[in-house]
Amino acid sequence: MKNLSIVAVLIAAATAALLVAPPYFGIDTASAGLRHVSIGHRFRWAPPSPEEVCDALRERAQAAPTLPTLTCPPPASRRSDLQARVNTVHLAGDLAALLLVGVAWLAAQKVLMRAGRPGRGRR
Repeated sequence: MKNLSIVAVLIAAATAALLVAPPYFGIDTASAGLRHVSIGHRFRWAPPSPEEVCDALRERAQAAPTLPTLTCPPPASRRSDLQARVNTVHLAGDLAALLLVGVAWLAAQKVLMRAGRPGRGRR
């Protein structure tokens, strides 16, 4: 039972960490959603700034020559077009993977407890 408690606490802590620092992506709303890029995990109270979004979009535009380049820092008229948003699809995938790993770990522990392996499961 001790192992199950530890796994449950670890899963809860990892879930809390994902919810406190979710993955973000940047989008240029003036491009009708054609320009977007993953920025990474940031704390909710410190989301990426329009300058960070502009830098990430510019790096991606350099890698894809079909997109026109951006000037960074963005002019004041373009700052509202460059937005950072929580990447809910990536966040849902991370949470699902975490849940899957936790369930697999708990199932493995249950199998080991039933098998009665010494040093595993029951103590």
